[in-house]
Amino acid sequence: MRIDGPGRPSAIAPTGKARRAGGTGSSFSLEEEAPAARGGSVSQSASLAGLTGVLALQEAEDPLVRKRRAVKRGHSMLDRLEDLRIALIDGAVTPLQLDQMTMLLATREKTEDDRLEALIDDIELRLQVELAKQGRFPG
Repeated sequence: MRIDGPGRPSAIAPTGKARRAGGTGSSFSLEEEAPAARGGSVSQSASLAGLTGVLALQEAEDPLVRKRRAVKRGHSMLDRLEDLRIALIDGAVTPLQLDQMTMLLATREKTEDDRLEALIDDIELRLQVELAKQGRFPG
């Protein structure tokens, strides 16, 4: 098996005088080879380009994923409104509930579904009204 490449052991060959004498001589020298070109930088940049492409694909977000997050957020806002309704009936509205509602209003992503956007706008409006009633949303 022959090993080629930068880690290949160098061949030991007799010097010119020993070769002419029939190969019987005590003098040996290493073959001189041209220095190997460094190809590491090319492969590194190629791998970085591949990695950049993969990262770009991961950053490109699927509209379906955005829609799912918006639906999940809408359900979460409806749950907070339901909790607030129960707390109002009991007469025990906590600041934590109001803070959660305010945080939900602060996080909003646009989707490409107009009907979903309109529905979330309605839920947010109701959330803002309830927060304004509690003195937590600037009118």
